[in-house]
Amino acid sequence: MPTSGFKALLAGLVLLCGSAGCDELNPDFDPDAGPPCAPGERRCSTTEGVPEGCQADAVWTALPACWEGSGCSDGLCIPSVPFARCDHISDCSTVGDECTVFVDPEELTALGTFCVPPPIPGGRPGGQICFESSECASGWCFRRVCFEACSAADQCTNTGHECALLTVTVDGVREDSLIHGCVPPAE
Repeated sequence: MPTSGFKALLAGLVLLCGSAGCDELNPDFDPDAGPPCAPGERRCSTTEGVPEGCQADAVWTALPACWEGSGCSDGLCIPSVPFARCDHISDCSTVGDECTVFVDPEELTALGTFCVPPPIPGGRPGGQICFESSECASGWCFRRVCFEACSAADQCTNTGHECALLTVTVDGVREDSLIHGCVPPAE
């Protein structure tokens, strides 16, 4: 269509719209016309403050709620402020707290260990056998043992365990160079 023909068509549409009462913008118009989210994206829900993840069908879905002593930030569960870092449960100043793994609130692409109320109240203590993370007070089960943070083997409750570097993934953040835990020796 020649340029002058296009301009005439556009002018006709504007005139038609004006006579039909089209005098304000469509509030539902999305100029980007993209999906509501990209698969893998995370956010905190605006109503409940729980993590949400974007699924393959570009729909936001609620993820497990954050544990007591933590909250949602950028779709990740991080320890509440003021947070206390720890290498072992003995570093926690509040009786009954667990030293467990979270996304680091100061560096959201890394993990760390922090003192919080037990994520699974009444769960098994660190060093005990487990099959699922939901069985452990720390909220984590690695190598079939409830997570027990450590910096040396003499801190492990089970004398047969070693303080080993663990590969851990929490909320999609993977860490393989910082998290130490008491586990049976590798076979």
